[in-house]
Amino acid sequence: VLTMAILCASYAFANFDSAVAYGNRALALAKKIKFPRGEAWALNCLGNAFINQGDIPKSMELRLKSLKIAEQYGYLTEEAACLDGLGFIYHYLKDYPKALSYGQKARQIIDKAKLDVFGLDLKIRINLNLGTNYMLNNQLDSSFIYLQKTYNETLNLYWHPILLRYFGELQFRLGNHGLALEYLRKSI
Repeated sequence: VLTMAILCASYAFANFDSAVAYGNRALALAKKIKFPRGEAWALNCLGNAFINQGDIPKSMELRLKSLKIAEQYGYLTEEAACLDGLGFIYHYLKDYPKALSYGQKARQIIDKAKLDVFGLDLKIRINLNLGTNYMLNNQLDSSFIYLQKTYNETLNLYWHPILLRYFGELQFRLGNHGLALEYLRKSI
């Protein structure tokens, strides 16, 4: 179930039909074998696929269903992932205060969770999203705090070039154009 949910998330950006096929299979199997954690993951990953297609209402519906299951069973990592996903919907809508509200809730939850590899990756994504949304909301000091917090955690991970890109954008907004270009060059 979880492998199919991961495939759904992986295809969400590149192949909507495959993402939905894997997500629906994961959801059906999770329901059949009474595996609520798998159901929560499948719904959230399907929500990711639908937001990438611009179907905001469907993405919101799926993520809220996923959140309800995660809260009902006390699945902290899944709850944080749902909240981060809901924050992404508001980021997509350019409603940065709401995106930040969901992101802060996700951060509070993930800080309580016992983290596996996926949880650690999720924590990085949550902090990166918070830094980005603070930047886009013109709260540059707060953005710097979250991006800096994430910097050392990403040194040897695929997230690092993404972080450097956002650091470059932040430095540009702060008026540090030379430093901004340096970060952007390193991100390539």
